[in-house]
Amino acid sequence: MMTLNFRNAGALCVVLAALEVAGCSSSRVKPVPLDGSAFPSLSPYKVVTVSPFTFDPKLGVDAATGLRMAEGVAQRLRADFGPIFSQVRSGAPLGQDDEVVILGEVTEYKAGTDGGSGGAFGIGAPHLEGIMRMEDGADTQDLAKGTFEQLRAFAGMSGMGGTLPELTAHTEAAIAFTVARAKGWRPAGSPAK
Repeated sequence: MMTLNFRNAGALCVVLAALEVAGCSSSRVKPVPLDGSAFPSLSPYKVVTVSPFTFDPKLGVDAATGLRMAEGVAQRLRADFGPIFSQVRSGAPLGQDDEVVILGEVTEYKAGTDGGSGGAFGIGAPHLEGIMRMEDGADTQDLAKGTFEQLRAFAGMSGMGGTLPELTAHTEAAIAFTVARAKGWRPAGSPAK
């Protein structure tokens, strides 16, 4: 019989936190809050193109990170929600009538300070935020816009470091979930709306 002491409980928390990060399925995250709060209807769109994300130049993040984020969102849309679009791609928009384009701009990024030790109250915690937009591929009219934010307030305590790749992975999952919901995807067992 195993007794749960403080050391075992701490180890269990670290293992559970690691599993949560590793298994960060897009369908288990919260969607990006959209301005006006309603999801647009993406049902007429068959193609989704995720454009490379941009970073405010003052943040000093290389353009390759924006390319990886676009591919990360596209990969989650391909893998996590079934065939909701006939084509999922990343890169430059095609300009088609049946295309929705996902754009993202990272406006704020702060790496954790103090090794994350001040993270219990959000002080020195890693932080990433920005704006995502969905627009019509043919006329570039905005369909929806929202603000995303990732804050790893407990980074130092849980063992989750909150590095830029971790923050972008969680952002990619939230954006993919938002797009899937707007396309009409619902989790298994949820009532249709």
